[in-house]
Amino acid sequence: MISFLIFLCLLLTGVLVFVIYHALRWAKVIFLLEDDLAEAIEIHERTTEALEGIIKTPMFFDSPELQAAVREALENVKICQIATQKLINSFTQRSKQKYIRIIDKPQEDEAN
Repeated sequence: MISFLIFLCLLLTGVLVFVIYHALRWAKVIFLLEDDLAEAIEIHERTTEALEGIIKTPMFFDSPELQAAVREALENVKICQIATQKLINSFTQRSKQKYIRIIDKPQEDEAN
């Protein structure tokens, strides 16, 4: 009876260590993802502010102000794209799972 209780305690201790290890591992992944998301959100907010400033600027066709505003907007959009791509790449590199895209196809009627 005592040996069964010792075995049970050792088994439960092993399971507890296993669960704690994986909980800490997932917590680390979540914190890293949160940092990456916060950085991407900050970049998106800066881009939004820059685009709002561009919209408030009075512009005329083929004016230098318009050309500068368009260049600045394009640069900010590229920065946003790079930040989003970086976030996606870092998330997929940290994940060991393979993500599968599921595409729903409408079924054809067999009555035809």
